Amino acid sequence: MEIELKTNRGEVEIHGPYWYWEKIQIKHGDEVTAKGTHVQVMKPGGRHQELVPYELTINGKTYGDAATETPVWMQE
Repeated sequence: MEIELKTNRGEVEIHGPYWYWEKIQIKHGDEVTAKGTHVQVMKPGGRHQELVPYELTINGKTYGDAATETPVWMQE
C-alpha cells in the first residue's frame, strides 16, 4: 500500500504496509517530509516507481532514522 504526496515537483508515492499508516494516523492535509530510497515495483500496467521511507516527519513528529537505511515500519 502507498500514500501519495503532492510536491512542487509532482506526486510521489510512498510505499508501506497499511497497518503502519493506520498506526501513525497519517491523514490528508498533514505536512510530511520523507527520506528514503526509490524502488521499482511491478504493478498491473508495468513498472512503477515508489519511495521506501527510512524516516518520516509528520506535522513535526519524526518516525524512524534515515541513517539506518531500514524501512521506517521495521524500526519499531
